[in-house]
Amino acid sequence: MSRFPRIFGPAGRGEPDYRAEYHRLLRLQENLKAILSERNVRSVLSRIMDSVVDFTGAERGFLILRRGDGHEIATARNIDREEVKRPDFKISHSIAEKVMSTGETLLARNALAEAPLSLYSSVATLRLKSVLCVPFRLRNEIVGALYIDHRFEEGKFDSVDLHAMEAFADQATIAIENARLNEENEKSRKALESVNAELERRIAETEEELAVARRSRDGEAAEAPPLKHDYSAIVGKSHALRRVFELLDRITDTTIPVLVLGESGTGKELVARVLHANGPRAKSPFVAENCSAIPESLMESELFGSVKGAFTGADRDRAGVFVQAHRGTLFLDEVGELKPDVQGKLLRVLQESEVRPVGGTERKKIDIRLIAASNRDIEREVAEGRFREDLYYRLRGVVVTVPPLRERREDIPLLVDFALAAAARERGEEKREVAPEILKSLVRHDWPGNVRQLLNEIRRLVALSSGRIEDPRLLRDLERSIPPRGAAAGAAWWAGRSLADVEREMIVRVLEETEGRKGEAAKRLGIPRRTLFDRIRRHRIEAP
Repeated sequence: MSRFPRIFGPAGRGEPDYRAEYHRLLRLQENLKAILSERNVRSVLSRIMDSVVDFTGAERGFLILRRGDGHEIATARNIDREEVKRPDFKISHSIAEKVMSTGETLLARNALAEAPLSLYSSVATLRLKSVLCVPFRLRNEIVGALYIDHRFEEGKFDSVDLHAMEAFADQATIAIENARLNEENEKSRKALESVNAELERRIAETEEELAVARRSRDGEAAEAPPLKHDYSAIVGKSHALRRVFELLDRITDTTIPVLVLGESGTGKELVARVLHANGPRAKSPFVAENCSAIPESLMESELFGSVKGAFTGADRDRAGVFVQAHRGTLFLDEVGELKPDVQGKLLRVLQESEVRPVGGTERKKIDIRLIAASNRDIEREVAEGRFREDLYYRLRGVVVTVPPLRERREDIPLLVDFALAAAARERGEEKREVAPEILKSLVRHDWPGNVRQLLNEIRRLVALSSGRIEDPRLLRDLERSIPPRGAAAGAAWWAGRSLADVEREMIVRVLEETEGRKGEAAKRLGIPRRTLFDRIRRHRIEAP
Protein backbone atom coordinates (compact mmCIF):
# COMPACT_ATOMS: atom_id res chain seq x y z
CA MET A 1 0.00 0.00 0.00
CA SER A 2 1.29 3.44 -0.83
CA ARG A 3 2.45 5.57 2.07
CA PHE A 4 0.45 8.49 0.68
CA PRO A 5 -2.92 7.14 -0.52
CA ARG A 6 -4.24 10.69 -0.49
CA ILE A 7 -2.63 11.03 -3.88
CA PHE A 8 -3.51 7.75 -5.60
CA GLY A 9 -6.49 6.11 -4.00
CA PRO A 10 -10.17 6.78 -4.53
CA ALA A 11 -10.23 8.40 -1.08
CA GLY A 12 -7.65 10.94 -2.22
CA ARG A 13 -8.29 14.64 -1.81
CA GLY A 14 -7.06 15.78 -5.23
CA GLU A 15 -3.57 16.90 -6.13
CA PRO A 16 -1.17 16.66 -3.17
CA ASP A 17 0.31 19.68 -1.45
CA TYR A 18 3.66 18.21 -0.40
CA ARG A 19 4.75 21.30 1.53
CA ALA A 20 1.51 21.37 3.55
CA GLU A 21 1.73 17.63 4.28
CA TYR A 22 5.34 17.98 5.42
CA HIS A 23 4.57 20.84 7.78
CA ARG A 24 1.51 19.01 9.14
CA LEU A 25 3.63 15.95 10.01
CA LEU A 26 6.37 18.20 11.38
CA ARG A 27 3.84 19.93 13.69
CA LEU A 28 2.64 16.53 14.92
CA GLN A 29 6.23 15.53 15.65
CA GLU A 30 6.86 18.74 17.65
CA ASN A 31 3.67 18.17 19.62
CA LEU A 32 4.81 14.64 20.39
CA LYS A 33 8.14 15.90 21.75
CA ALA A 34 6.28 18.26 24.08
CA ILE A 35 3.94 15.46 25.18
CA LEU A 36 6.87 13.13 25.96
CA SER A 37 8.41 15.80 28.22
CA GLU A 38 5.18 16.31 30.20
CA ARG A 39 5.08 14.75 33.69
CA ASN A 40 1.41 15.19 34.61
CA VAL A 41 -1.00 12.47 33.39
CA ARG A 42 -3.98 14.78 32.98
CA SER A 43 -1.92 17.25 30.96
CA VAL A 44 -0.53 14.42 28.80
CA LEU A 45 -4.03 13.14 27.98
CA SER A 46 -5.33 16.60 27.04
CA ARG A 47 -2.30 17.39 24.86
CA ILE A 48 -2.56 14.03 23.09
CA MET A 49 -6.16 14.62 22.10
CA ASP A 50 -5.59 18.24 21.11
CA SER A 51 -2.68 17.16 18.87
CA VAL A 52 -4.72 14.37 17.25
CA VAL A 53 -7.74 16.60 16.56
CA ASP A 54 -5.46 19.34 15.22
CA PHE A 55 -3.63 16.93 12.87
CA THR A 56 -6.65 15.08 11.47
CA GLY A 57 -9.24 17.84 11.52
CA ALA A 58 -11.56 15.51 13.46
CA GLU A 59 -14.74 16.89 14.96
CA ARG A 60 -14.10 15.03 18.25
CA GLY A 61 -11.45 12.84 19.80
CA PHE A 62 -11.66 10.28 22.62
CA LEU A 63 -8.87 8.51 24.48
CA ILE A 64 -10.15 5.22 25.87
CA LEU A 65 -8.27 3.10 28.45
CA ARG A 66 -8.96 -0.42 29.64
CA ARG A 67 -10.13 -0.79 33.25
CA GLY A 68 -10.50 -4.43 34.34
CA ASP A 69 -13.06 -6.15 32.13
CA GLY A 70 -14.32 -2.89 30.66
CA HIS A 71 -13.01 0.50 29.59
CA GLU A 72 -13.35 4.17 30.44
CA ILE A 73 -12.94 7.40 28.53
CA ALA A 74 -9.85 9.07 30.01
CA THR A 75 -10.33 12.31 28.09
CA ALA A 76 -12.53 13.68 25.30
CA ARG A 77 -11.87 16.88 23.32
CA ASN A 78 -13.50 18.65 20.39
CA ILE A 79 -12.09 20.69 17.56
CA ASP A 80 -12.30 23.84 19.73
CA ARG A 81 -10.07 22.17 22.37
CA GLU A 82 -12.97 21.96 24.81
CA GLU A 83 -13.95 18.98 26.96
CA VAL A 84 -16.74 16.88 25.44
CA LYS A 85 -19.60 16.63 27.93
CA ARG A 86 -21.05 13.18 28.75
CA PRO A 87 -18.49 11.45 26.46
CA ASP A 88 -19.81 7.93 27.22
CA PHE A 89 -22.89 8.76 25.13
CA LYS A 90 -20.92 10.28 22.23
CA ILE A 91 -18.92 7.30 20.88
CA SER A 92 -19.62 3.87 19.45
CA HIS A 93 -18.51 1.53 22.23
CA SER A 94 -18.93 -1.36 19.79
CA ILE A 95 -16.23 0.06 17.52
CA ALA A 96 -13.93 0.75 20.48
CA GLU A 97 -14.35 -2.77 21.87
CA LYS A 98 -13.76 -4.30 18.43
CA VAL A 99 -10.46 -2.44 18.01
CA MET A 100 -9.26 -3.25 21.56
CA SER A 101 -10.18 -6.92 21.24
CA THR A 102 -8.65 -7.49 17.76
CA GLY A 103 -5.77 -5.03 18.01
CA GLU A 104 -6.51 -3.86 14.45
CA THR A 105 -7.02 -0.27 13.37
CA LEU A 106 -10.46 0.58 12.00
CA LEU A 107 -10.96 3.28 9.32
CA ALA A 108 -14.44 4.11 7.97
CA ARG A 109 -15.22 6.72 5.32
CA ASN A 110 -18.96 6.47 6.09
CA ALA A 111 -19.84 4.15 8.96
CA LEU A 112 -23.57 4.53 8.28
CA ALA A 113 -23.16 2.93 4.85
CA GLU A 114 -20.48 0.31 5.52
CA ALA A 115 -21.28 -3.17 6.86
CA PRO A 116 -20.91 -4.42 9.50
CA LEU A 117 -20.55 -0.97 11.11
CA SER A 118 -23.93 0.14 9.79
CA LEU A 119 -25.52 -2.66 11.85
CA TYR A 120 -24.22 -1.23 15.13
CA SER A 121 -27.03 0.59 16.93
CA SER A 122 -24.58 3.16 18.29
CA VAL A 123 -23.44 4.06 14.76
CA ALA A 124 -27.04 4.57 13.67
CA THR A 125 -27.98 6.52 16.80
CA LEU A 126 -24.97 8.83 16.57
CA ARG A 127 -25.26 9.14 12.76
CA LEU A 128 -21.53 8.53 12.42
CA LYS A 129 -19.78 9.06 9.12
CA SER A 130 -15.96 9.32 9.27
CA VAL A 131 -14.40 7.18 12.06
CA LEU A 132 -10.79 6.26 12.83
CA CYS A 133 -9.97 4.06 15.85
CA VAL A 134 -6.36 3.03 16.60
CA PRO A 135 -5.29 0.59 19.35
CA PHE A 136 -2.99 1.73 22.18
CA ARG A 137 -0.22 -0.77 22.92
CA LEU A 138 2.17 -0.96 25.85
CA ARG A 139 4.78 -3.76 25.81
CA ASN A 140 2.71 -5.70 23.25
CA GLU A 141 -0.41 -5.43 25.40
CA ILE A 142 -3.44 -3.47 24.23
CA VAL A 143 -4.26 -0.95 26.96
CA GLY A 144 -6.80 1.22 25.15
CA ALA A 145 -7.71 2.97 21.94
CA LEU A 146 -7.54 6.34 20.21
CA TYR A 147 -10.95 7.13 18.70
CA ILE A 148 -11.75 10.11 16.43
CA ASP A 149 -14.79 10.86 14.31
CA HIS A 150 -16.64 13.39 12.22
CA ARG A 151 -20.43 13.14 12.10
CA PHE A 152 -20.99 15.53 9.20
CA GLU A 153 -18.16 14.95 6.70
CA GLU A 154 -17.65 11.72 4.74
CA GLY A 155 -14.10 10.46 4.04
CA LYS A 156 -12.51 12.89 6.50
CA PHE A 157 -9.67 10.46 7.35
CA ASP A 158 -7.46 8.46 5.00
CA SER A 159 -4.47 6.14 5.19
CA VAL A 160 -2.06 9.01 5.89
CA ASP A 161 -4.05 9.76 9.05
CA LEU A 162 -4.18 6.02 9.78
CA HIS A 163 -0.41 5.45 9.59
CA ALA A 164 0.40 8.70 11.36
CA MET A 165 -2.02 7.90 14.18
CA GLU A 166 -0.68 4.35 14.58
CA ALA A 167 2.85 5.68 14.97
CA PHE A 168 1.65 8.51 17.20
CA ALA A 169 -0.37 6.12 19.41
CA ASP A 170 2.70 4.00 20.19
CA GLN A 171 4.63 7.05 21.40
CA ALA A 172 1.62 8.55 23.17
CA THR A 173 1.18 5.34 25.18
CA ILE A 174 4.78 5.64 26.35
CA ALA A 175 4.17 9.27 27.33
CA ILE A 176 1.11 8.28 29.41
CA GLU A 177 3.04 5.50 31.15
CA ASN A 178 6.02 7.80 31.87
CA ALA A 179 3.73 10.44 33.36
CA ARG A 180 1.92 7.83 35.45
CA LEU A 181 5.22 6.45 36.79
CA ASN A 182 6.42 9.99 37.51
CA GLU A 183 3.26 10.74 39.53
CA GLU A 184 3.64 7.49 41.45
CA ASN A 185 7.27 8.31 42.17
CA GLU A 186 6.26 11.79 43.34
CA LYS A 187 3.63 10.31 45.65
CA SER A 188 6.18 7.85 47.01
CA ARG A 189 8.68 10.66 47.51
CA LYS A 190 6.16 12.77 49.42
CA ALA A 191 5.12 9.77 51.50
CA LEU A 192 8.78 9.11 52.32
CA GLU A 193 9.30 12.77 53.22
CA SER A 194 6.27 12.58 55.50
CA VAL A 195 7.62 9.44 57.18
CA ASN A 196 11.04 11.06 57.58
CA ALA A 197 9.48 14.22 59.03
CA GLU A 198 7.48 12.15 61.51
CA LEU A 199 10.61 10.20 62.43
CA GLU A 200 12.56 13.43 62.91
CA ARG A 201 9.73 14.80 65.06
CA ARG A 202 9.74 11.71 67.25
CA ILE A 203 13.53 11.82 67.55
CA ALA A 204 13.34 15.49 68.53
CA GLU A 205 10.65 14.71 71.11
CA THR A 206 12.72 11.90 72.55
CA GLU A 207 15.82 14.10 72.70
CA GLU A 208 13.81 16.87 74.37
CA GLU A 209 12.38 14.43 76.93
CA LEU A 210 15.87 13.12 77.64
CA ALA A 211 17.18 16.68 77.97
CA VAL A 212 14.35 17.55 80.38
CA ALA A 213 15.07 14.45 82.45
CA ARG A 214 18.82 15.20 82.39
CA ARG A 215 18.32 18.82 83.44
CA SER A 216 15.98 17.72 86.20
CA ARG A 217 18.48 15.11 87.41
CA ASP A 218 21.39 17.56 87.24
CA GLY A 219 19.34 20.18 89.03
CA GLU A 220 18.61 17.82 91.89
CA ALA A 221 22.19 16.61 92.05
CA ALA A 222 23.85 20.02 91.85
CA GLU A 223 24.67 21.69 95.14
CA ALA A 224 23.53 25.17 94.17
CA PRO A 225 23.95 27.86 96.80
CA PRO A 226 20.73 28.61 98.67
CA LEU A 227 18.66 31.59 97.55
CA LYS A 228 18.27 34.54 99.93
CA HIS A 229 14.61 35.13 99.17
CA ASP A 230 11.41 33.13 98.85
CA TYR A 231 10.28 32.45 95.28
CA SER A 232 7.64 29.84 96.02
CA ALA A 233 4.99 32.06 94.41
CA ILE A 234 6.60 31.27 91.05
CA VAL A 235 6.08 27.58 90.23
CA GLY A 236 9.12 25.87 88.74
CA LYS A 237 12.56 24.37 89.44
CA SER A 238 14.14 24.52 86.00
CA HIS A 239 17.63 25.84 85.35
CA ALA A 240 16.16 28.67 83.26
CA LEU A 241 13.98 29.78 86.17
CA ARG A 242 16.79 29.28 88.68
CA ARG A 243 18.90 31.81 86.74
CA VAL A 244 16.03 34.33 87.01
CA PHE A 245 15.81 33.74 90.78
CA GLU A 246 19.56 34.23 91.19
CA LEU A 247 19.36 37.55 89.34
CA LEU A 248 16.38 38.67 91.44
CA ASP A 249 18.33 37.76 94.58
CA ARG A 250 21.01 40.29 93.62
CA ILE A 251 18.67 43.21 92.88
CA THR A 252 15.76 42.74 95.30
CA ASP A 253 17.25 44.85 98.09
CA THR A 254 18.23 47.71 95.77
CA THR A 255 16.17 50.56 94.32
CA ILE A 256 17.49 50.16 90.79
CA PRO A 257 14.78 50.21 88.08
CA VAL A 258 13.98 46.84 86.53
CA LEU A 259 12.81 46.06 82.99
CA VAL A 260 11.09 42.66 82.77
CA LEU A 261 10.96 41.22 79.26
CA GLY A 262 9.24 38.11 78.00
CA GLU A 263 6.44 36.77 75.86
CA SER A 264 2.83 37.25 76.83
CA GLY A 265 1.75 34.84 79.55
CA THR A 266 5.20 34.07 80.97
CA GLY A 267 4.48 35.72 84.35
CA LYS A 268 6.16 39.13 84.16
CA GLU A 269 3.80 40.68 86.71
CA LEU A 270 4.42 37.76 89.08
CA VAL A 271 8.16 38.51 88.89
CA ALA A 272 7.43 42.15 89.77
CA ARG A 273 5.25 41.15 92.73
CA VAL A 274 7.94 38.80 94.06
CA LEU A 275 10.53 41.59 93.77
CA HIS A 276 8.26 43.87 95.78
CA ALA A 277 7.27 41.26 98.37
CA ASN A 278 10.87 40.26 99.07
CA GLY A 279 12.23 43.82 99.10
CA PRO A 280 12.41 46.59 101.71
CA ARG A 281 9.17 48.19 100.39
CA ALA A 282 7.06 45.08 100.98
CA LYS A 283 4.80 46.86 103.52
CA SER A 284 4.17 49.77 101.15
CA PRO A 285 1.77 49.78 98.16
CA PHE A 286 2.30 47.68 95.06
CA VAL A 287 0.45 49.35 92.17
CA ALA A 288 0.17 47.63 88.77
CA GLU A 289 -1.01 49.34 85.60
CA ASN A 290 -1.30 47.88 82.10
CA CYS A 291 -0.41 50.66 79.66
CA SER A 292 -2.06 48.97 76.70
CA ALA A 293 -5.41 48.82 78.53
CA ILE A 294 -5.66 52.59 79.13
CA PRO A 295 -7.52 54.66 76.52
CA GLU A 296 -5.17 57.18 74.91
CA SER A 297 -7.31 60.11 76.06
CA LEU A 298 -7.00 59.02 79.71
CA MET A 299 -3.35 57.93 79.68
CA GLU A 300 -1.88 61.04 81.32
CA SER A 301 -4.54 61.30 84.04
CA GLU A 302 -4.18 57.58 84.87
CA LEU A 303 -0.42 57.87 85.18
CA PHE A 304 0.04 61.34 86.65
CA GLY A 305 -3.39 62.17 88.12
CA SER A 306 -5.75 65.06 87.38
CA VAL A 307 -7.48 67.91 89.20
CA LYS A 308 -11.16 68.68 89.30
CA GLY A 309 -12.33 70.42 86.12
CA ALA A 310 -9.19 69.51 84.12
CA PHE A 311 -11.34 67.97 81.38
CA THR A 312 -14.91 66.88 80.77
CA GLY A 313 -15.88 64.33 83.38
CA ALA A 314 -13.13 65.30 85.85
CA ASP A 315 -15.54 65.96 88.76
CA ARG A 316 -12.93 65.49 91.48
CA ASP A 317 -9.20 65.37 92.05
CA ARG A 318 -7.71 62.05 91.05
CA ALA A 319 -4.38 60.61 92.16
CA GLY A 320 -2.42 58.91 89.38
CA VAL A 321 -0.62 55.61 89.82
CA PHE A 322 2.67 57.34 90.59
CA VAL A 323 1.13 59.03 93.63
CA GLN A 324 -0.74 55.86 94.62
CA ALA A 325 2.56 53.93 94.63
CA HIS A 326 4.44 56.56 96.72
CA ARG A 327 7.06 54.85 98.90
CA GLY A 328 6.16 51.55 97.29
CA THR A 329 6.52 49.83 93.90
CA LEU A 330 4.94 50.83 90.61
CA PHE A 331 4.64 48.15 87.93
CA LEU A 332 3.99 49.45 84.40
CA ASP A 333 3.13 46.54 82.16
CA GLU A 334 3.34 46.77 78.35
CA VAL A 335 5.31 50.01 78.57
CA GLY A 336 6.19 49.59 74.90
CA GLU A 337 2.61 50.62 74.05
CA LEU A 338 3.09 54.20 75.33
CA LYS A 339 2.71 56.97 72.74
CA PRO A 340 5.77 59.21 72.08
CA ASP A 341 4.34 62.28 73.87
CA VAL A 342 3.55 60.22 76.98
CA GLN A 343 7.03 58.67 76.82
CA GLY A 344 8.53 62.18 77.06
CA LYS A 345 6.40 63.09 80.09
CA LEU A 346 7.22 59.77 81.78
CA LEU A 347 10.92 60.42 81.28
CA ARG A 348 10.60 63.86 82.92
CA VAL A 349 8.80 62.34 85.92
CA LEU A 350 11.51 59.73 86.38
CA GLN A 351 14.29 62.30 86.06
CA GLU A 352 12.79 64.80 88.49
CA SER A 353 11.04 62.35 90.87
CA GLU A 354 7.98 64.55 90.89
CA VAL A 355 4.67 64.59 89.08
CA ARG A 356 2.22 67.33 88.10
CA PRO A 357 -1.43 66.28 87.71
CA VAL A 358 -3.27 67.12 84.48
CA GLY A 359 -4.79 70.59 84.88
CA GLY A 360 -2.83 71.27 88.06
CA THR A 361 0.02 73.65 88.91
CA GLU A 362 1.51 71.98 91.99
CA ARG A 363 4.15 69.29 91.65
CA LYS A 364 4.19 66.37 94.04
CA LYS A 365 7.36 64.57 95.07
CA ILE A 366 7.26 60.81 94.56
CA ASP A 367 9.40 58.02 95.88
CA ILE A 368 8.81 54.79 94.02
CA ARG A 369 10.63 51.76 92.77
CA LEU A 370 9.72 51.39 89.10
CA ILE A 371 9.41 47.99 87.44
CA ALA A 372 8.46 48.13 83.76
CA ALA A 373 7.60 45.19 81.51
CA SER A 374 7.02 44.49 77.83
CA ASN A 375 6.50 41.57 75.48
CA ARG A 376 8.00 43.63 72.65
CA ASP A 377 11.63 43.79 71.55
CA ILE A 378 12.26 47.24 73.05
CA GLU A 379 15.74 47.56 71.56
CA ARG A 380 14.23 47.06 68.10
CA GLU A 381 11.50 49.61 68.93
CA VAL A 382 14.25 52.08 69.82
CA ALA A 383 16.22 51.31 66.64
CA GLU A 384 13.10 51.87 64.52
CA GLY A 385 12.23 55.14 66.27
CA ARG A 386 9.08 54.03 68.06
CA PHE A 387 10.50 54.19 71.59
CA ARG A 388 12.66 56.92 73.10
CA GLU A 389 16.24 55.81 73.60
CA ASP A 390 16.74 58.00 76.70
CA LEU A 391 13.60 56.55 78.33
CA TYR A 392 14.73 53.02 77.48
CA TYR A 393 18.04 53.50 79.30
CA ARG A 394 16.22 55.07 82.24
CA LEU A 395 13.96 51.99 82.54
CA ARG A 396 16.56 49.29 81.97
CA GLY A 397 18.57 49.53 85.17
CA VAL A 398 18.58 45.72 85.16
CA VAL A 399 16.90 43.57 82.54
CA VAL A 400 15.18 40.39 83.73
CA THR A 401 14.13 38.08 80.89
CA VAL A 402 11.44 35.57 81.80
CA PRO A 403 11.91 32.38 79.72
CA PRO A 404 8.98 31.06 77.66
CA LEU A 405 7.43 27.81 78.83
CA ARG A 406 8.83 25.84 75.88
CA GLU A 407 12.33 26.59 77.22
CA ARG A 408 11.53 25.16 80.64
CA ARG A 409 9.42 22.12 79.86
CA GLU A 410 10.60 20.39 83.04
CA ASP A 411 8.41 22.88 84.95
CA ILE A 412 5.25 21.80 83.12
CA PRO A 413 4.43 18.81 85.41
CA LEU A 414 4.77 21.13 88.43
CA LEU A 415 2.51 23.74 86.82
CA VAL A 416 -0.03 21.07 85.90
CA ASP A 417 -0.11 19.87 89.49
CA PHE A 418 -0.47 23.47 90.69
CA ALA A 419 -3.34 24.11 88.26
CA LEU A 420 -5.11 20.88 89.26
CA ALA A 421 -4.91 21.85 92.94
CA ALA A 422 -6.26 25.34 92.17
CA ALA A 423 -9.12 23.87 90.12
CA ALA A 424 -9.99 21.48 92.94
CA ARG A 425 -10.18 24.35 95.46
CA GLU A 426 -12.25 26.41 93.06
CA ARG A 427 -14.72 23.58 92.42
CA GLY A 428 -14.73 22.25 95.99
CA GLU A 429 -13.68 18.73 94.99
CA GLU A 430 -10.71 16.36 95.20
CA LYS A 431 -7.74 17.07 92.99
CA ARG A 432 -7.90 15.27 89.64
CA GLU A 433 -5.18 13.02 88.24
CA VAL A 434 -3.70 13.21 84.75
CA ALA A 435 -2.83 10.10 82.74
CA PRO A 436 0.88 9.81 81.83
CA GLU A 437 0.16 10.01 78.09
CA ILE A 438 -1.82 13.22 78.56
CA LEU A 439 0.97 14.71 80.66
CA LYS A 440 3.53 13.71 78.03
CA SER A 441 1.48 15.52 75.36
CA LEU A 442 1.26 18.62 77.56
CA VAL A 443 5.04 18.59 78.04
CA ARG A 444 5.61 18.28 74.27
CA HIS A 445 3.32 21.19 73.35
CA ASP A 446 5.02 24.52 72.54
CA TRP A 447 2.55 26.68 74.55
CA PRO A 448 2.70 29.94 72.56
CA GLY A 449 0.49 31.47 75.28
CA ASN A 450 2.96 30.20 77.91
CA VAL A 451 1.92 29.64 81.54
CA ARG A 452 -1.38 31.49 81.14
CA GLN A 453 -2.38 29.19 78.28
CA LEU A 454 -1.33 26.07 80.19
CA LEU A 455 -3.34 27.04 83.28
CA ASN A 456 -6.41 27.77 81.14
CA GLU A 457 -5.99 24.45 79.35
CA ILE A 458 -5.92 22.53 82.66
CA ARG A 459 -9.12 24.28 83.74
CA ARG A 460 -10.69 23.24 80.42
CA LEU A 461 -9.57 19.62 80.83
CA VAL A 462 -10.95 19.51 84.35
CA ALA A 463 -14.28 20.95 83.19
CA LEU A 464 -14.59 18.39 80.36
CA SER A 465 -13.56 15.35 82.42
CA SER A 466 -15.74 13.48 84.85
CA GLY A 467 -12.81 12.01 86.75
CA ARG A 468 -9.23 11.13 85.83
CA ILE A 469 -8.04 13.14 82.81
CA GLU A 470 -7.10 10.40 80.36
CA ASP A 471 -9.11 10.79 77.14
CA PRO A 472 -6.65 11.89 74.37
CA ARG A 473 -9.55 13.31 72.36
CA LEU A 474 -9.69 16.18 74.85
CA LEU A 475 -6.38 17.43 73.43
CA ARG A 476 -7.54 17.66 69.82
CA ASP A 477 -8.46 21.34 70.11
CA LEU A 478 -5.08 22.05 71.72
CA GLU A 479 -3.06 20.17 69.08
CA ARG A 480 -4.65 22.02 66.18
CA SER A 481 -5.22 25.31 67.90
CA ILE A 482 -2.10 27.40 67.42
CA PRO A 483 0.94 26.92 65.18
CA PRO A 484 4.34 26.56 66.86
CA ARG A 485 6.67 29.55 67.10
CA GLY A 486 10.29 29.98 66.17
CA ALA A 487 12.22 27.17 64.52
CA ALA A 488 9.30 24.78 64.88
CA ALA A 489 7.06 26.97 62.75
CA GLY A 490 6.73 26.47 59.01
CA ALA A 491 4.50 25.67 56.09
CA ALA A 492 4.14 22.06 57.21
CA TRP A 493 1.86 23.10 60.08
CA TRP A 494 -0.56 24.89 57.75
CA ALA A 495 -0.69 22.09 55.16
CA GLY A 496 -4.21 20.73 54.70
CA ARG A 497 -5.90 23.49 56.70
CA SER A 498 -8.59 25.67 55.19
CA LEU A 499 -8.37 29.45 55.01
CA ALA A 500 -11.09 29.64 57.69
CA ASP A 501 -8.99 27.43 60.00
CA VAL A 502 -5.93 29.61 59.49
CA GLU A 503 -7.95 32.77 60.17
CA ARG A 504 -9.37 31.27 63.37
CA GLU A 505 -5.94 30.22 64.65
CA MET A 506 -4.43 33.65 64.04
CA ILE A 507 -7.28 35.38 65.87
CA VAL A 508 -6.96 32.97 68.82
CA ARG A 509 -3.21 33.58 69.00
CA VAL A 510 -3.50 37.37 68.93
CA LEU A 511 -6.30 37.36 71.53
CA GLU A 512 -4.12 35.30 73.85
CA GLU A 513 -1.14 37.59 73.28
CA THR A 514 -3.28 40.65 74.06
CA GLU A 515 -4.96 38.97 77.04
CA GLY A 516 -8.37 39.24 75.41
CA ARG A 517 -8.18 42.96 74.63
CA LYS A 518 -10.14 43.03 71.40
CA GLY A 519 -9.22 46.59 70.47
CA GLU A 520 -5.52 45.81 70.66
CA ALA A 521 -6.06 42.49 68.87
CA ALA A 522 -7.87 44.21 66.00
CA LYS A 523 -5.03 46.73 65.77
CA ARG A 524 -2.38 43.99 65.54
CA LEU A 525 -4.39 42.08 62.95
CA GLY A 526 -4.90 45.25 60.91
CA ILE A 527 -8.69 44.97 60.79
CA PRO A 528 -11.56 47.11 62.21
CA ARG A 529 -12.93 46.18 65.62
CA ARG A 530 -16.34 45.42 64.09
CA THR A 531 -14.71 42.93 61.67
CA LEU A 532 -12.91 41.22 64.55
CA PHE A 533 -16.16 40.89 66.54
CA ASP A 534 -17.82 39.40 63.45
CA ARG A 535 -14.98 36.87 63.01
CA ILE A 536 -15.09 35.93 66.71
CA ARG A 537 -18.82 35.18 66.45
CA ARG A 538 -18.41 33.34 63.14
CA HIS A 539 -15.63 31.07 64.45
CA ARG A 540 -17.23 30.71 67.91
CA ILE A 541 -14.05 31.85 69.64
CA GLU A 542 -14.07 32.24 73.40
CA ALA A 543 -11.78 35.14 74.25
CA PRO A 544 -9.32 34.46 77.11
